[in-house]
Amino acid sequence: MSANLRVDSSSCSSAAQIEAVLGGLQTLLQDEIRQIQPVAAPEEPDALPRLQAVAKHFPSFFGLLVEPWLEEIAEEPVRQILEECARLHLYARILDDALDENQPVHRCNLLRAQPMFWRATHRLAVQAPELERETTALITETVQAVRHDDDSPQALCWGP
Repeated sequence: MSANLRVDSSSCSSAAQIEAVLGGLQTLLQDEIRQIQPVAAPEEPDALPRLQAVAKHFPSFFGLLVEPWLEEIAEEPVRQILEECARLHLYARILDDALDENQPVHRCNLLRAQPMFWRATHRLAVQAPELERETTALITETVQAVRHDDDSPQALCWGP
């Protein structure tokens, strides 16, 4: 799937090249979604559109987050990190739906997404083993934040 993100690094600073990389992320996510949930579930018609919204909106949002590194976006290690982060964001949506909605389609999506999740986390761990401590701390903080938010049934109380 990395082929979707191949870009000529000599001209990566152009808006067109950056858009190509972000468009490649969208295609990558759409491909992953087709493997996880190929068709809409009649019992939960919103499940597939919620996943498709991740593919549609995440690359643009992610582009804002990676702005300081846009000059390096065509470099192989950076592109690989972007791909794996996109996959992990999709997994987070799937996990959130499985926990919050708790419908059979969401639980099945969670099971079908496991290989994607483990491949992505493995690839990131191999790429930056020296960041194990920081990565584990971030995971712990994220889990604690979700548990804190889940203690409040009203969305207005969520967040810091």
